[in-house]
Amino acid sequence: MQKTMQKMFKFVLLGALLMASGLPAMSLAALPPCTDEVIVDCTPIEDPVPSEEESFDEVTITAPAEDEEISGYYTLTAEYFDNDETVDGLEWYIFSGSCASEEGELWAYYDDEYTESVYEAGYLEVYIYGDDFEAGEYCFEVDPIEQELEEDVFDNVTFNITETTYVISGYKYEDSDGDKALSYEVDTPVANWTIIATEVETGETYTAMTDDDGYYELAVPAGVWRVTEDMPSGWRAIRAYYGSIRYIGLPDSESESEEEIFMDCEFTVNEDSLERKGGNDCTFLNERYEEPRSTQSGTKVGVRQTGKGQVLGASTSSVATTTEPVVVPGLVCDGMYLKDYMRANQANNPDEVKKLQVFLAALGFMSSTSVSGIFDETTDAAVRSFQIKYLASVLTPWGLSNGTGYVYKTTRYTINNMVCPGSEAMPKL
Repeated sequence: MQKTMQKMFKFVLLGALLMASGLPAMSLAALPPCTDEVIVDCTPIEDPVPSEEESFDEVTITAPAEDEEISGYYTLTAEYFDNDETVDGLEWYIFSGSCASEEGELWAYYDDEYTESVYEAGYLEVYIYGDDFEAGEYCFEVDPIEQELEEDVFDNVTFNITETTYVISGYKYEDSDGDKALSYEVDTPVANWTIIATEVETGETYTAMTDDDGYYELAVPAGVWRVTEDMPSGWRAIRAYYGSIRYIGLPDSESESEEEIFMDCEFTVNEDSLERKGGNDCTFLNERYEEPRSTQSGTKVGVRQTGKGQVLGASTSSVATTTEPVVVPGLVCDGMYLKDYMRANQANNPDEVKKLQVFLAALGFMSSTSVSGIFDETTDAAVRSFQIKYLASVLTPWGLSNGTGYVYKTTRYTINNMVCPGSEAMPKL
């Protein structure tokens, strides 16, 4: 517009000069070539044309590809080449439906407080989450904010979200002050810690690693999910907290009371759970400890079965590949040996704990003098040693390599079928 006004002004000025000189009025096209006698700039004014070395502004979406199918977390990316010294802004939009349609609903955009995006040095990243979108077709459009008279450039691409997913997130902390309670201002975030989400019905698993802030995120489909951690040697769990960091220590009234202590989290994940206090968040607090030396000295119990009484046998294998029967003195099998799930720092049935300790002592994982009915540190260490010994049947089904100390589904199953073969069916993970 500015250049057009300049042209019109010069045309009017030229006409006025011609009239003042007494020359007849004529069109600009009929004017004779400019001469030294006529001091008039009659050179036509034209828009500048870029030279061969110059190029126009250009924007290109680099991800996703046209008609690409995506799910879970995804990063949309684009590159913008701005061919002048003035830095242009960049706007982006996500509409429902194909880019060929003009009736799509706006789902996210550049100034959306719920969708994170970064634009720096000509490179754009937009981070989308499956729980923000319904499954279906979408259009991603990137449109630079050009300066006046610059050519309008943009790019768009149609992509498909194949499945609505939901975010499970949380933190991992070390109990730095040793008070057995989480204080995110005092306790230390732990990086590179493996968090595992397992769908209770199907056994489907997802894993994530914590970042430098101890934070993790998992994108999962709707379902009932159990969130656990892979416990390295030299660590043990203090508790798991339901709820995000904003609600740490404030239990969800629908699932937890002040007295209950959890070592993992289990909750239903769907669009309704997003409204739950704390969302789908699970935060873990652990402590370091020095594992006691093994009391096995390379031997263990259990080779042959006589029906009554306990028979000892030697084994030098560090990891058992089979679960040999073990006979507990005075026991007549009439069902499952252990009935409960057990772990440290929770209310356990003392009789069940005693039976567990008798079993572990029979195998040499702890001393018979430690049988007390209390799930203490000695019992916790003995359970972990047992789990590592019988890795294939206890830990491998969960994708774990280190003992947890938790007598849960596969641990109880293995113990019961060593004491009373066939007494417990293979559990659903």
